[in-house]
Amino acid sequence: MRILHIGKYYPPHHGGIETALAALATELVRVPEVSLEVWVSSSDRSQWLGEIGGVRLRRFSTWATFAGSPISPDMLPALRQTRPDLVHTHWPHPLAAAMVLASGYKGPWVISWHSDIVRQKWLSRLLSPWQTAMLRRASVICPTSAAYARSSLALAPWLGKCEPVPLGLLPGPSGSRMGAAVAAIRRQWGSPLLLSVGRLVYYKGFEYLIEAMRQTAARLLLIGEGPLRERLQAQIRAAGLRDRVILLGEVEDIEPYFHACDVFILPSIERSEAFGLVQVEAMSAGKPVINTALPTGVPEVSLHAVTGLTVPPRDAAALAAAMNRLLGDPDLRQALGQAGRQRAASEFTAARMAARTLDIYRRLLASAPLAQASSGASL
Repeated sequence: MRILHIGKYYPPHHGGIETALAALATELVRVPEVSLEVWVSSSDRSQWLGEIGGVRLRRFSTWATFAGSPISPDMLPALRQTRPDLVHTHWPHPLAAAMVLASGYKGPWVISWHSDIVRQKWLSRLLSPWQTAMLRRASVICPTSAAYARSSLALAPWLGKCEPVPLGLLPGPSGSRMGAAVAAIRRQWGSPLLLSVGRLVYYKGFEYLIEAMRQTAARLLLIGEGPLRERLQAQIRAAGLRDRVILLGEVEDIEPYFHACDVFILPSIERSEAFGLVQVEAMSAGKPVINTALPTGVPEVSLHAVTGLTVPPRDAAALAAAMNRLLGDPDLRQALGQAGRQRAASEFTAARMAARTLDIYRRLLASAPLAQASSGASL
């Protein structure tokens, strides 16, 4: 089966969707019956064709960006010349969807629904006809959780097409293999150590986490960059927390930080946080997670009182209480962390994500005529 994935970007570009796409592709190329290619945009006007981790990757030149979505016009004629058996796109990426619709492609179409368009109401209205056409045309829609599908106004008319596929990660290095790096982080920043990771954007809720730190005797490392950096830094200064809340920006190797911390926190406040894949990274490292009770897959990943604690969004006092409870109870931290490691290993692996996805591919292709290789460029 010749499968074409179309996404926005691909690692080393940072992002949850990019991480999930790379994990899925890496697992799928190990299946003998699958011939896979991934198309994404470059971060500039350059083009590239090659392999990363065994995955055939084609980066198309980006001419501009629109509402955070790269515009790579060369992708459309390439799609018209290529005859995959199945196309798999990743939403939100309106330009990819538009190109599939415009290309004349008639085969099965799978859409991974990572998130609704939440904050940009004008964009949602503008794209509504395209979105409706895309969802009507789609063979299967894969939200990352059943909870997100149920709470999505966009998906409400199409729930019969929805088959949730939770995200998963490739196996990472063990904490023991990163011992020196973990020890260096702990020496530099001390203990107890809290960690949060994400782009510095509106829906992450970092302002509430910073406010909660006024009531917590610990140090917080916040990894990520984004447009709110100056505002958050000003909040940190105003609260007198410059020694205890550290904005690290992007780091080259994030894994040791998950193993070095005592507690991981995901304080997101909007349904733009559909899944929170970083929770799985923390759970895989055996760390308890504090998350928020969003109407998405976030609280379905790390379960309240099982692998961590769940608090209401936009509630700095509740965040502080949860952090203080975990910091004051090492036995509870250990129990929740161990349960998190077990849950990550059983539910949120790249292999499990790929198996669910492959089952959808097989079912769709068993009932659809395969594209003829002679009719266009093969993958």
